[in-house]
Amino acid sequence: MKRLGLYIAGGIAFILIILAITCPDEEDYKSWLERKHRISCTNEGSGIYCKQFIGGQEIELDWTSKHVQSAAIYMRVNDHYMKPDGSVLFIRTFGILGMLYDY
Repeated sequence: MKRLGLYIAGGIAFILIILAITCPDEEDYKSWLERKHRISCTNEGSGIYCKQFIGGQEIELDWTSKHVQSAAIYMRVNDHYMKPDGSVLFIRTFGILGMLYDY
């Protein structure tokens, strides 16, 4: 019975280590944001400047806020942008095992 407990604890530890190693980071999020939503942001001087490419056109976005929740095994990001027409673009992302998903 003790051996079974050790195997189970070892298996759980192995899974947690794999999840921690493959957890996405901020750089993964930025590259995913450029690929999936075609949004790129730069830090210049006193602010963050973002633009989105839609249908061959470049649209300026005002970055409003970002909330990043990063545990050792997963990452969640809520990103808010203001479009020039006044509408708000919400991007909610969940990342685990090296991949990011919209939700």
